[in-house]
This record gives sequence, C-alpha cells and structure tokens, in this order.
Amino acid sequence: MGITSPEETHVVEEHLKQFPDLKQELNDMEMSLEKYAQSNSVQPSPSVKEKLFKHVFPENEIAPVISINKGSTVIPFYKLIAAASLLLLIGSIVLNYSFYQKYHRTDNELQLAQQKIEQAQKYNQAMSQDLD
Repeated sequence: MGITSPEETHVVEEHLKQFPDLKQELNDMEMSLEKYAQSNSVQPSPSVKEKLFKHVFPENEIAPVISINKGSTVIPFYKLIAAASLLLLIGSIVLNYSFYQKYHRTDNELQLAQQKIEQAQKYNQAMSQDLD
C-alpha cells in the first residue's frame, strides 16, 4: 500500500516467503478491504462525468490529430549500400596508405642493401688486386 519504507517492505516480503500462512492471511485482509471499499462506494451523478469531459476537452478547442506512423523504421536499401560503400572506401584508403608506407620502407632498405653489395664488391676487387 506504500505506507512502509523500502527496508520494511523487504522484511515483510521475506517473512511472506518464509511463512505461507502469513501470506494467505495478508491476501484475505486485502480481499476484505476491497470488498469493504466496493460495498461503501458511491456512484457519482451523470452530470459529474459530463462536467469532467467539458473541463478536460473543451468543445471550442479542436484536438490535433497526431499520426502514429510518422516514418518507416526500415532503412532504405540505397542507404545501406551507400554506408557499405563508404566503409569500403575508408578501408581501401587505410590499406593503400599502409602499403604505400611499406613500399617506401622496403625500397629504402633495398637501396641500402644494393649500396652495401656495391661496397662489398669494390672491397673484394681491391683485395683481389692487392693479392695479385
């Protein structure tokens, strides 16, 4: 009923789980309260309903019509194709840049290796001339 604190509610719920008789008694009490409220209820006069509706929905005021289906939640196929193409383009750019960097690094390493080979060949020629 909302008259207990959260801690008290938790304790009561735990006791109800432990003791089925207590739970049955609580259900019986709730049913008794419901029957008492129903037996002592008073029907409002028909004019109350009419006054209430006039207050909530004035006749001179036209309520706007709101469409529930403003748009489709389905994404059109061409948007999916465009998104996939964009992702592929970005992936291609990244891979091209990566391969370009590797190409230049490998090319530089190749030039260094060729220079070392030339130096080694010159050294070998000089050594062979000294031996002759």
